[in-house]
Amino acid sequence: MSRNDKAILISTGVTGGHFFPSVCFAEAFQKTDPDVFIHFLMSRKNTSYDLSKYSGKFKFHFILIE
Repeated sequence: MSRNDKAILISTGVTGGHFFPSVCFAEAFQKTDPDVFIHFLMSRKNTSYDLSKYSGKFKFHFILIE
């Protein structure tokens, strides 16, 4: 990413009720502005779904929550 690129950071919970609506928001936003890159900030704790299907579309950043 260069300094002029657009990016959005979405902080979300790891449960499906939080994560999947966040993905829907991100995909809708990318449709309105294809140049924006979406970053997700979330806990790695209890992530039970496959994030690899979103690789290339989004960048995931994980924080440690105990």
